[in-house]
Amino acid sequence: MNPYQKGAQFLFRLAATGMLLIGGMMIGLELLNHRAHGAEISAVKVALYSLILIAGAVLFIASPRFAARLTGEEDAAEDETPSDS
Repeated sequence: MNPYQKGAQFLFRLAATGMLLIGGMMIGLELLNHRAHGAEISAVKVALYSLILIAGAVLFIASPRFAARLTGEEDAAEDETPSDS
């Protein structure tokens, strides 16, 4: 893995971690608002925050693939796989 790919993977994982933190905090604050003030939980808000959580998890898991595609290393990774012949 070249340094550019490592840097791209780091940036993808940093963005994914931010999405996970923001989505989790927003859902937590929505639930805290419900417990503290008796406000109703907005299903639409919780669903949107959950989408942010899911997108962050997908980005974190797929960050090596996205980094390889961004740096153009995906062809080299395919060439290194052994063939059946």
